[in-house]
Amino acid sequence: MTEEEQAAAIAAAVSEATAGLKAKNAELLGKVKQLQKGQEIDPQTVIDLENKIDKLQTDLIASQKLSKDSTKNLELTQKQLQDVTDRSNRATIDTELTNALIGAGVKEDHYLTAVKALFSSQAKIGEDGKSLIGDKALGDAIKEWGATDAAKHFQSAPGNAGGGSHGNQGGTPGGQKTQTRAAFGAATPAAQMEFIKSGGVVTD
Repeated sequence: MTEEEQAAAIAAAVSEATAGLKAKNAELLGKVKQLQKGQEIDPQTVIDLENKIDKLQTDLIASQKLSKDSTKNLELTQKQLQDVTDRSNRATIDTELTNALIGAGVKEDHYLTAVKALFSSQAKIGEDGKSLIGDKALGDAIKEWGATDAAKHFQSAPGNAGGGSHGNQGGTPGGQKTQTRAAFGAATPAAQMEFIKSGGVVTD
């Protein structure tokens, strides 16, 4: 049963119970009024009816409280389920992203942390339960990124890093920001991510 169906079932059950109590309450009140109009009134009958009315009113209050408690418990359970789902999704994305980046050649821990921080904010779990980056499967998106020039600065494969791979030992064309591997590795993950986003290049 879905959460919406559970909520609807609870609301229907409480509505049915309270409606019956209200109807019975009104019926007994009507009988009391009729007896009070008559010339001959049995005191015990009136007492019995008033006791029944008191009990019905007590039951009605209890039913209304049960409705509030059930609704509160349902909302709490839904929130707990969402929290568990969110944690599970993040763990799934983290694992798949790590594996995909290692497969794309990003194997040094400080590079892996920085690139994961960049892509994790873009990753999500689709309706079919599969991890996505944008509208592409996470693995496909990372594989495509791994074939770009930007990825070469973070890959461990020989010949894919350093200024020599770009034919420019002293820097990069167009005044592009550069940073040595040592300096990049010493920076915080947030600083590394900002450097990557700005188009910076890591050099030896």
